[in-house]
Amino acid sequence: MILTISKRYSHLNFQRLFPHQGLRASVQRPLKSMEVLPLTSLDIGLVPKSIPERVCWITAICNQDNESQKFRWVSDHQLLSVALKLCLGVQSKKDQVAITLNPCNKTNELQQWGCRNETLFSLEGEDLFFHSGNRDEENIILSKGAGVKSKWKIYGTTDDLCSWGYEDIFTLLGNANGAPCVFPFKFNSKWYSECTDAGRTDGWLWCGTTADFDADQLYGFCPLKCKFCINILFAYIQMFFLFLKLEYHM
Repeated sequence: MILTISKRYSHLNFQRLFPHQGLRASVQRPLKSMEVLPLTSLDIGLVPKSIPERVCWITAICNQDNESQKFRWVSDHQLLSVALKLCLGVQSKKDQVAITLNPCNKTNELQQWGCRNETLFSLEGEDLFFHSGNRDEENIILSKGAGVKSKWKIYGTTDDLCSWGYEDIFTLLGNANGAPCVFPFKFNSKWYSECTDAGRTDGWLWCGTTADFDADQLYGFCPLKCKFCINILFAYIQMFFLFLKLEYHM
């Protein structure tokens, strides 16, 4: 089966494979790159299937251009759907429970994921593993048994989800004292899973440093990787020292 994950958000894309094959997915490295990388195994991936009060994942043909198949790490233990701005989770710690997407909650232990032996994707601290199901079961589920179907591979590479750890994106300036970005964050009642220039006319990318910018109003600017970044950084530094100088003389 195949799973797709993207840089900050990741989409699930599973492929039904033969018993000796595992899952592949694409993951994005939150701090080192801004591009979205799909997670999958061969040609089949996961797509969302809406059911009452939750979203499950079923197998489908893997498509790197399908936003609904993209996911990303948003903390050391949380995975976010890029398209839906929801986090990968389960309803209970039980065998054969369907893996679903739910509103992100960093304190919810049912949304905490980890890796065993650096390759097997599992619910953090539990002997319950990610499993791509079988030929008769299209939902992605938790399973007490671990094996090749518990591996989430990065589509188009030999890497897997467990080899792409999360790294914080620490902010510049703003009013959050350099605090890291929090994804997803809400701005003007809309959820964002990456840095944005929304609400600005100068094009600077920024992020919320709490989940609810509308309520907390805490933000910072995102480090950029471009040929003008050095000049931009110097400009920020000059502005900062000018501000300190003005404050000193007042």
